[in-house]
Amino acid sequence: MSNFPKLNLRVAKILTSMSSMRSPVKVRQVGDPVLRNIAKPVDKDYIQTSEFKKLTDTMVKTMRTSKGVGIAAPQIGESLQVFAMEFPEKNLHALRKRGIKEEILQAMELSAFPLKIFINPEFQVVDSTVTEFPEGCVSIPGFKGIVPRYRAVELQATDVDGKEISWKVYGWPARIIQHEIDHLNGTLYIDKMKPETFENLYWKLNA
Repeated sequence: MSNFPKLNLRVAKILTSMSSMRSPVKVRQVGDPVLRNIAKPVDKDYIQTSEFKKLTDTMVKTMRTSKGVGIAAPQIGESLQVFAMEFPEKNLHALRKRGIKEEILQAMELSAFPLKIFINPEFQVVDSTVTEFPEGCVSIPGFKGIVPRYRAVELQATDVDGKEISWKVYGWPARIIQHEIDHLNGTLYIDKMKPETFENLYWKLNA
């Protein structure tokens, strides 16, 4: 299990605060049964419908409005196996502007990637090294906790064009994938976090 320097945790805390404190009303909150159900697979014929396009558009809009880096369909009340994730260059720029050094971002394997939508996703672990970073969630706004995750995974899924795809990722994107697939299985980060690290961000900001 890897232990990271305090500066790396500082980066993760900034990312957590960006994604967990501006949740719009549309996001289902912890306690809603839909967040604890195992989501249903998406039929391939449904992927090409206008209804599904509306669903994914709503997911992306909600994710961006809430300043999140990922969102799963159950978080907007649809128990389907689909999630979106995005970490644009402007997020990296924001971290650099806050004084985070490049070598720290590299140590975290934190890199930008464009919007991606995955349907019926599964992953395989390609590096079983366990890393620990704080995570937040728009379904549990204002809190964070340190969660152990595998360093690298290979994702297999269907894209919005109905094509089978795979994506091998390390570091921060791999963490997001594991977090979002947990949502599809009715699991929240609070189920996997180190309980003693659970923290109220509002309390810290107002202290």
